[in-house]
Amino acid sequence: MGLTNRKTHVIIAVYRKMRVYSVRKKNGTLLRDEVSEKIVETTEYLVIQQGVKTLTVRMVLKELGVTNRVFYNRFHNIDEVLNIVYEKVVLKMRENIQFPPTPGV
Repeated sequence: MGLTNRKTHVIIAVYRKMRVYSVRKKNGTLLRDEVSEKIVETTEYLVIQQGVKTLTVRMVLKELGVTNRVFYNRFHNIDEVLNIVYEKVVLKMRENIQFPPTPGV
């Protein structure tokens, strides 16, 4: 597992516990951050509207009206955000699955 993947998993774990995304400081600590959540929500919206193939960091930044620095202080690249969006969607799907009762149990 590469360095980027490990950091992505840390962010996803934080999301699962606090429902808020995190920012990595230079010393490695994680902080709660609403801007990171907005980036993820906007990315999810753009994926739904335009698809994942053509999505770029620039498109997300333009939609939010923020700078490159805001994005790259929080995430390494668009793939890292897309991994979080994927995990978020999978979690929603799992929460909505209802299994029929098992006979005899």
